[in-house]
Amino acid sequence: MISRFHVIAVIGLILVALTAVVGADYYVQAKAAMEQGEGYDLAEYMGSVDRRVSDASESYAESKDRRALRKAGVAAMMPDAPEGWTRRQMTAADAEILMPLPELADQMSKELMSDIMKSPTGAFMMKADAAARDSYVAEHQVYQAGDRLVAVHLAFDSNPRKGNGLMGSVQKMVMGQLANVSAQSGFALVQGVAYRQERGTFLHGAPDEGTRTDTATTRREFSAEIGRQVRISVKSTASDDEVYRILQGIDYDGLNGMLDEKLADVGSHVPTLPLPVQRRLAQQAEEERIARIKAEGDAATERLMGMSGKLSANVSAVATKEAKAGGLTDGAVAWFKSMTQGDGSETAAAEEDKPEVKVRRMGSGGGLQMQGGSGAGNCTTVGGVKRCRISSE
Repeated sequence: MISRFHVIAVIGLILVALTAVVGADYYVQAKAAMEQGEGYDLAEYMGSVDRRVSDASESYAESKDRRALRKAGVAAMMPDAPEGWTRRQMTAADAEILMPLPELADQMSKELMSDIMKSPTGAFMMKADAAARDSYVAEHQVYQAGDRLVAVHLAFDSNPRKGNGLMGSVQKMVMGQLANVSAQSGFALVQGVAYRQERGTFLHGAPDEGTRTDTATTRREFSAEIGRQVRISVKSTASDDEVYRILQGIDYDGLNGMLDEKLADVGSHVPTLPLPVQRRLAQQAEEERIARIKAEGDAATERLMGMSGKLSANVSAVATKEAKAGGLTDGAVAWFKSMTQGDGSETAAAEEDKPEVKVRRMGSGGGLQMQGGSGAGNCTTVGGVKRCRISSE
């Protein structure tokens, strides 16, 4: 049975522990304030406790909301169909119009594709590619009014990577190079999200180079990002005004709430600006994006060059070490060094021009005799080791 004394003792220990924790916390907060040249009394400390508890509560609430939004997924953020429009999941017929596969340019390409399909590996890869395309098509929502189509695709990355490793650096380098030959233009700034119209590269032309006001003949593509985790893609045969109308219906508050860190300038609280102003701001944002991609590409190229130099040095060192231990043949060592340091042809030519040392027999009065590398000599190389016989001359 627990006595009253034990209860009082336990309560006393808890109070002592709390006093120690509060005292330590007060010391840390007061020291930080004094380092900034500010006073710090008990009332300020109590205010800081209230603020920190409030911040923790808000952080917990945001975390709870974030989990709920992510569980709902991007499908819940899709816009409703505007009046006079219908909404459905993208069909194969829609994909043929909005996402046409590239046509095989010539008979040779068709024959090559036919040969690939005949092999088991090729057939498997083609089926896997077709399945991936079908899955991607099904993720789109299509909005239709008459013969005008607008397809919206939302993608969320729950674990974005910084991309500073090998594969990430290669990807950034390639993106930086593509940024030099691609063309996009600002389209609109919708609730703080800057959309651009894709205009293709010198290798692949854009679906349409204009900002159309008619409707039913040409396909165009638009895209945008929210932070590093949300990407929005739009494909359309509709006019600018119709595309903009559908973009306004996306739940940007929900998409923003899914991010690890919400953006303050994205959501329904952002005022709607006149379209010319939106286009100008979107163009400015696009130019900044391209400049950032190019800078990241240049930095990635430098990283890869550094990685390449270190790899060459490491491979050469390992090959030499293995050769000394008997693990590699002379041919393998030469191959490693040719791959990391060049083919060694200049070094080989220099070696051939070096004079060869010919050893005379002791007591013959000759000592050492130098003989050109192109002439006959008494030395041979066996297993990478030069062996010389004593001349009887």
